[in-house]
Amino acid sequence: MWYASLAEVSPEPRLAIKYNATDKFRLKFAGGLYSQNLIAASSDRDVVNLFYGFLSGPSNLPKNFNGKEVVSSLQKADHLILGAEYDLTDFLTLNVEGYYKYFPQLTNINRYKIYPNNTAPPGTPDVETKDFIIEKGSAYGLDISLKYDYKKVVFMVCLFAGLCYSPV
Repeated sequence: MWYASLAEVSPEPRLAIKYNATDKFRLKFAGGLYSQNLIAASSDRDVVNLFYGFLSGPSNLPKNFNGKEVVSSLQKADHLILGAEYDLTDFLTLNVEGYYKYFPQLTNINRYKIYPNNTAPPGTPDVETKDFIIEKGSAYGLDISLKYDYKKVVFMVCLFAGLCYSPV
């Protein structure tokens, strides 16, 4: 993926495999690396959000995160999905997928900023001067769907259960 506004390349290999175990049962695997240049400009502190905008690749990021130098303003994610499909009848298919997503670099608005970047006392940590912070996290869950497909009528019911974990 080429991000022209940042003059940055982000390799994003992806793989999806479906194995037909029988005529009615299929196993699925998917995985990939992803990146994103946009972050939400809204605050999660608002009770009602009337504005939902996006910002492109902020440059006012901390210099280091998790003991490593920050070399990119892109948000990154690694996805892994395992699943199975089973045809209950000729018109009814059950799909179950479990997923795990790791986010090694997420950008968020810095609520701990105290000083403008150019007037901070010498030695002030980045968390007190930068507009944005970097975080990491994980998400995992289970998607279950039931699909009815007969002639031109398609009806689908989906159930989603997931959990996000974000250690800073």
